[in-house]
Amino acid sequence: MVLSDDDLRYYMARAIRLAKQSPFGIRRPFVGALVVSESGILVGEGWKTLLDGTNLTVHAERVALNNAEESANRGYLFSTLEPCVKTHDDSIFRPCAELAVERGIHTVVIGL
Repeated sequence: MVLSDDDLRYYMARAIRLAKQSPFGIRRPFVGALVVSESGILVGEGWKTLLDGTNLTVHAERVALNNAEESANRGYLFSTLEPCVKTHDDSIFRPCAELAVERGIHTVVIGL
């Protein structure tokens, strides 16, 4: 299924609203992300947050993809910032772009 322009705008607006729930600001940007299944159903969403009890950042894309589980296959990933492509020094996670490929994301929509 191909999402319409109205769908694309709706889901990106929702990702922006999710980003506002992030506890970060200037040095760590607010980021929201969501996953829409191949059939056009919202199956996962999240925002950048901290790993419980640590100072480690969990990226919004990872949260959304983990919430979506297998429903992400051939779906869309919407993010308010491009998914990371490298592991940062303070991260225990692999890059979000790799996770999106592994989960079978067909299309990534970013809004900067």
